[in-house]
Amino acid sequence: MSKKVPADSTQIGSGILCVLHQALNRLLNDDDEALRNGASEIIGKALGVASPICRDRADELWCNWVAGYISTLDSEHSKPWVDWLQAQADEIKYGEDGITPSSTTPLAPIQPGGTTLFTVEPANLFRDPQADARKAKAILEAVNMPSS
Repeated sequence: MSKKVPADSTQIGSGILCVLHQALNRLLNDDDEALRNGASEIIGKALGVASPICRDRADELWCNWVAGYISTLDSEHSKPWVDWLQAQADEIKYGEDGITPSSTTPLAPIQPGGTTLFTVEPANLFRDPQADARKAKAILEAVNMPSS
């Protein structure tokens, strides 16, 4: 059995790479279609896919890459990745009313006769916390790190 080793010191550090992938994942799930398409293109090109890919395919390829990358790291260097994925997986809690996002932000009420043209809304309506939690759990299971 081969021993897992940290990322090569000539490459970008695992922690920094994790932060970059968190940003890429947020772009892949942004409510702006142009940003989602750009993130999909980045993933496709980085993984050597010749033709353009849709967001769902990019997400699938990204998940497979992350699971493969984490499995090459020792526990110290995989910790930021596992912590981040664990937080994603734990974002959905199971309550009496079924599955509810733990970070649900209700919309501000509209005041009759008020001067507000638009209501305040969460920053990203495209994001699906349940899908993020399922994806994170699948990656954690793929690297034999069960979510809590």
